[in-house]
Amino acid sequence: MPLRSGSGWTGKRSGTHTTRPAALCFTRLPFPSSPIRSIRRALRRRTSRGTFRRSGGASQSALRSGGLDSANNSITGSDASQLTWLRQVLEQTSQRHVIVFMHVPPDEISADGEHFQTGHGFSDPDDTVRLYDLMGAFKTRRPDTNVVVFSGDLHAYLHKNVQGVDYVISGGGGKYTHIPPDKGGFYHYLNVYVDEASISWDVVPLLDEITFGALAVRLGVNQEMTLTANGTFQTSTNHPITMPVAPPFKVEWSSDNPDAAEVDDLGKVTGKAPGTAAITVTCGNRHASAMIEVTDVPCAME
Repeated sequence: MPLRSGSGWTGKRSGTHTTRPAALCFTRLPFPSSPIRSIRRALRRRTSRGTFRRSGGASQSALRSGGLDSANNSITGSDASQLTWLRQVLEQTSQRHVIVFMHVPPDEISADGEHFQTGHGFSDPDDTVRLYDLMGAFKTRRPDTNVVVFSGDLHAYLHKNVQGVDYVISGGGGKYTHIPPDKGGFYHYLNVYVDEASISWDVVPLLDEITFGALAVRLGVNQEMTLTANGTFQTSTNHPITMPVAPPFKVEWSSDNPDAAEVDDLGKVTGKAPGTAAITVTCGNRHASAMIEVTDVPCAME
């Protein structure tokens, strides 16, 4: 059973959107439903820490105990006792997986070091270091424990690893994105999967349609070519977004006749024998197909 979080409409999937106060979860599915209902009730009214506490209880929680509130663009600025609480919870847990949810991310620096400087990260860099060091020290002591920190606020998708801990930003909720699409500023949601051995997630873009540059292609036997497809996003009145259907998105390629033409996970098609095959790409609950004709005679590649 996947957890779902992120931004925007999710079709038949029921999305889970974080409010400002967040929770530390030692994941054991299924989650209790009553806290989720409380969060939704709080969201219907004006969002504030007081409203959340009146509706849902303590703003810091570990499912079966008492939170990580970064709404003031910091942890210590919201409640200086939180890091002590978090340290104690980490020391006491024996769970195989640790997942932390929070609203504002520790920083807005990409995996390759680009600082976006939009104001959607901790305002105190010392607070950022404190959290990174605390989580990193836990990971060092427990190298076999999977540790992921999810946050929002920055309207984008970003992922990086700091001191062995995965930090994932997934935010937007249909509002304007804060950074360019090619940097991660696209509408999406995440499917998060937790099993006995690992935590993983798919990035699912909110696409309106997928188009190929060419709908019909001829290949010779043993010839190869990589198909390219673009996804047009659902943006309503926001700025239009078109991006290649490629990682980090969850993308699936298939051939209806692999004896004639097969396709790999990146869209590279190989002619195998004379015949035709429909190559289909699926992404963001949308799909498109291109027809491949394979001949005995090598074809000129454009």
